Amino acid sequence: MTDDAQITSLETLARAAMGRTVLVTKSEQISGEVLAAWSVAFAEALAGLALTTNHRIATRLRTGPRAALVHLLLSERASVLPINPALTPQQQREILDAAEPDIVLSEPDWAQEGDWVLSPESLPSLKRAGPLPLPKYARTPGLVLLTSGSTGAPKRVPLTRAALTTSAQTIAQTLELSAHDRALHALPSFHIGAVVDLLLSPLIAGGAVIFADGPGPEELAAAIRQHRPTWLQLVPTMASNLLAHFGRSELQELGASLRFIRSVSADMSPGLQARVEEAFGCPVIQMYGMTETAGQIASNPLPPAVRKPGSVGKVAGPEVCVMDRVGTPVAQGGEGEVCVRGPTVMAGYEGLEVPDAAFGNWLRTGDLGRFDGDGYLWLTGRLKEQINRGGEKVSPLEVERAALEAAGVTQACAYALPHATLGEQIGLSIAGEIQVEALQAGLTARLPEFMVPHAIKVVAEFPRLGSGKIDRVALRAAHLAESKGETPLVERTGLSAKIATAWEESLGKSPANEDDFFERGGDSLMAVTFLARLEELLSRVVDANTLLQAPRFAAFVAAVEATGVAADRPPSARFVERAVAAWPGQRALPGGLIKLFGPPGEGLPLFYCNQGGGEFERVKAALAPHADLFILRSLFKLTGKNDAETEVLARHYAAEMMAIQPEGAFRLAGFCEGGKVMEFAARALAQAGRDVAEMTLIDHWPLERIEADVRHVWTAQNSFSAGWMWPEAEGAVAEVTGAAVSVLRLGGRHHAALTSETFAAIAAAPWGGEFEQFARPERLRARIAVSGPRIVRPGKSGRFVVKIINDGAEAIAPSDESGVFLRARITSLGGTPKHRLPLSFGRIVEPIASGARQSVSLDVTLPERRRPFGVTFDLVEVGKGRPRDDGLAVVRRWVWPLG
Repeated sequence: MTDDAQITSLETLARAAMGRTVLVTKSEQISGEVLAAWSVAFAEALAGLALTTNHRIATRLRTGPRAALVHLLLSERASVLPINPALTPQQQREILDAAEPDIVLSEPDWAQEGDWVLSPESLPSLKRAGPLPLPKYARTPGLVLLTSGSTGAPKRVPLTRAALTTSAQTIAQTLELSAHDRALHALPSFHIGAVVDLLLSPLIAGGAVIFADGPGPEELAAAIRQHRPTWLQLVPTMASNLLAHFGRSELQELGASLRFIRSVSADMSPGLQARVEEAFGCPVIQMYGMTETAGQIASNPLPPAVRKPGSVGKVAGPEVCVMDRVGTPVAQGGEGEVCVRGPTVMAGYEGLEVPDAAFGNWLRTGDLGRFDGDGYLWLTGRLKEQINRGGEKVSPLEVERAALEAAGVTQACAYALPHATLGEQIGLSIAGEIQVEALQAGLTARLPEFMVPHAIKVVAEFPRLGSGKIDRVALRAAHLAESKGETPLVERTGLSAKIATAWEESLGKSPANEDDFFERGGDSLMAVTFLARLEELLSRVVDANTLLQAPRFAAFVAAVEATGVAADRPPSARFVERAVAAWPGQRALPGGLIKLFGPPGEGLPLFYCNQGGGEFERVKAALAPHADLFILRSLFKLTGKNDAETEVLARHYAAEMMAIQPEGAFRLAGFCEGGKVMEFAARALAQAGRDVAEMTLIDHWPLERIEADVRHVWTAQNSFSAGWMWPEAEGAVAEVTGAAVSVLRLGGRHHAALTSETFAAIAAAPWGGEFEQFARPERLRARIAVSGPRIVRPGKSGRFVVKIINDGAEAIAPSDESGVFLRARITSLGGTPKHRLPLSFGRIVEPIASGARQSVSLDVTLPERRRPFGVTFDLVEVGKGRPRDDGLAVVRRWVWPLG
């Protein structure tokens, strides 16, 4: 181990942070002492396994603190190759075959035969599959990161620990990081930024790292609100999503603690930069880096120094020189290829001879650029064929191969096209006999979302170079020239005028006939905004597929006109479509609402419906580790929703489920209102003749019996849960749920209880169970009478006495046997009565004989607001019909007005 590695080892950094918190997640905070103890224990475990610096370890780990820490510590002692878990099994196998690791370290639910396994704890341990093999080759400790070249073959970039350390120190100096700084981390664990920019740099500066649950707007906002970081790092697409997702006041609140926002991976346009800075109230620091340079090459400085929007700033890392085609430096202001050299620059691609990768000891980046008179670097284009779509690196060859699999395509060539928010998007030229719409649909089903081309051209003949190869640069230039061609504006009347209005509001520019929505700067999030605005203007729904299949303005107008005026989706489905636009995963069906999340599996799929909280990683790990996880959204937060709309949405979901899974029984799960959606979906599936094998319902209990094995889970403090109302509810649940029932009680309150440990407990809970059937009258006959104060001031409590009179022939058993209890709720006396959340419950504690009565006291607290209020007292019985919104049969009701 080198001295540099010793100085910046994880143990050394942790010991320097004694007495301070260094790592923060939503559920825990890890101190320097804890991190130091873990790093020592982990290192001792590695030493006990006889791991040497010549060994190579390939990892398949989920993004988060576990992966970042493991990669950092392992890179001190071995050659570490992180693999993107979103790649297909075949792609992963090709990488492993080429890199020849000695060990593969995997998550427990991804492990294959012979893999070592990483424990699920935040500070993990290793479980090896067998004896440590001898290293195949002599290797150097550090990271080996993957990138895709123009040929499509992944290139392995070896980075020494010294290079990683030097780059991290440079970043800390550039950003003026200190012990007072807290970085927000939301990058994938296989990116250079996950280890260097957002872990090693903050720790070297003595600061802390906050790990967000994911890169989505809600996850970022939740981490910012809870932990108040001083800076965050994001790609331009993430910034666009935040601007679209939150209002002005929310964005200002999110930016209150931030010193700056660092923009990485793709170019951020000056317009977007200005909007981000205005919204968050802090500067955006745009930088330029590469995996091959261990990160940063150039960066704009912090205020009060000058930042130049559109520029990547001044040199801040290796040496930089702009050279012409033969490696001669160009004059200041001249355009050429950006070349770099220095201690952070890789020595060369592993196992690959690239003759034109360098000019002497200068690495060629493949980027075109120029220096201005102030020493700021401006990137003007790319020489490399690799496509950088919003930070995702795409090999043209993979896109071309997928296109050539389609019947009728004889030639295919993919290339990068400029995009306002993604930096680049994918263009594709093809030759052959096939409709562009059919090819687009086929590629959408075959490729990951980030690899699907958004612009496809059919050409009669491909231009070629002297070598006979397709001239990719010429095809791209022809595509851009055609896209920029002057075309007449569409006549602004009728339908086209309304569509043009929504187009201008979304993209900020007037459309011409041949303007392509996506080529003019639109992305998936802008498409959702555009279609939502169009829905308002046209008073009807336009399906998202219409825009995907006809993105050019004139063609889109014609397609919308051809669809007529009938709404093709109910309001509930339109609400869900907008809500899931920024969710992770890919649409399982073209234009569908259900998304496929995480790596694919081979077991029986799981369909999980939630409220939008984003616990998908935990659900996947615990409930569907070896199966596809399909995620659905409930109507939570939809104003004015009711059971009828929920049932319509559930039937829509059921139709998609049957298209996704044509055969076999279904596994369903749902949380809160998501449980209600899945209950309705189960009935729709049964009506279609399909079986539901298993259901997991969290904080929801069915309104009617379900013919399926049901695992019912409730949290300890949730007003929608039977477990909150009754001390012994298993009998009641068993009667109204299904063939076999398991009941699991959890601590914590509602959504806050949905932790990794919770889902692990749910996964471990057995199916089936035997519960004693409780007895209750076939028909409950009872009355209630209420006495209490006539005036209760806002914010104060009043005690009410409710008498229950049994008019039936049978005795009323206690609540935990009969399912009969009292409920008190606030009632607004102005206009239509509106019942708020339950305020108080009263249990029958002794049997009430026929003709007898029992008094129950309830304390009711009024809201602080001053308005006419009353209290509604209900005698209710569980599982009798479906009145109103909660599935409880109201036997008698008494409304008590308050002065």
